[in-house]
Amino acid sequence: MLLRQRVSPARWKIIAPGAVAILAVAVAMGYGSTAIADEPENGDEQAERGAAEPGEMNGAAVIKDGWWWAVNETPEDETGFVPQEPPPSNVPEGAIPVAAAAGDPEKISAIEFMLDAQPGAEVHSAVIALRESDESGANINEEDAAILACQITEEFWADGEAAAWETRPEYDCEEGAAEGVRDGDGTWTFDISAMAATWVDEGSPNPQSFALVENVDSPESFQVSFEGVAMDGVGIDVEATGVEREQIGEDEADGVADAVGDGPSGEGAPDGADMPDGAGEQPAGADAAAGDDAPSGAEAPEAAPGEEEAEADAAAGPVRPALYEGIPWPAWLLVPLALGVGYLLMLALGPRGEQVVSGRKGHGVSRALERWTRGGGSATGGA
Repeated sequence: MLLRQRVSPARWKIIAPGAVAILAVAVAMGYGSTAIADEPENGDEQAERGAAEPGEMNGAAVIKDGWWWAVNETPEDETGFVPQEPPPSNVPEGAIPVAAAAGDPEKISAIEFMLDAQPGAEVHSAVIALRESDESGANINEEDAAILACQITEEFWADGEAAAWETRPEYDCEEGAAEGVRDGDGTWTFDISAMAATWVDEGSPNPQSFALVENVDSPESFQVSFEGVAMDGVGIDVEATGVEREQIGEDEADGVADAVGDGPSGEGAPDGADMPDGAGEQPAGADAAAGDDAPSGAEAPEAAPGEEEAEADAAAGPVRPALYEGIPWPAWLLVPLALGVGYLLMLALGPRGEQVVSGRKGHGVSRALERWTRGGGSATGGA
């Protein structure tokens, strides 16, 4: 009769739930490791697109902001002085609103930046983030609003609040424009990468500023009041290469070295500088200490920068990597899986790992083997 491993139904009732649980844990851990491995790629994509948060400045700084109101437009036939209307009560102080009345612009705003990137640099991404004001009445129909950031074509414009409509800066949406995207918490983002790329073009006439204007048709009306720079409601994130501030050139560095001089002997010192008595002279007895064979004027060699640190590292001996170094972390997930499989084998085979005879009870050799495995007695049944 053949022998084989057999697990009783009662034992299977104990093993099956554990096996299913271990399998589920292994699958979940494998899926989790795959998701974690994908995170850097998603992070890289987000970094390529650029990310901005209101109040945070990365790669640029805000110079000024302002807004203009159509109510303060001077009539064409008016020859006398017309007093300017104060800002309306539904626009918080320090905010920069954008509004449309029946499809026509009623309020526009503008922001000027200064990029860290110098002319000739390459802008990979530039994103603006603006936060809506949370004051009551500051926003009207904001969920249906449509706003564009359009390139300002004036090199200089004066800022103000509810300023005269005729003093608003000139802008051209065909020269450059970015559509605003609103999220659920009232933060708007504008991808101005293409616009900002022209700001660092050598010889570009475009100033580093844009106007926020409405982009709806009649009869749509809305108002969105953004928190201004003073309220930390404006953020920008710019990713660029070739960003270099003005540094000391080689000629200037050489001039500084000449001014400092070559050493305490006084060579290279500025004209008219008095050296202390005995400066640059060799102490008495130095020739004898140096020896007869020492060349005239020889100086003791000095350690090169970093040489002392290198000698200290060499004296400490080579750094031995840890035993577990280099093992990918997903491989550690197999440890609990192996322990679980070992536990299941223990339940299946019993504490001594004995084999169980399957089939009906036999005679002769089969019965002798069964007695021998159970009682450890003689195969022949003798004492």
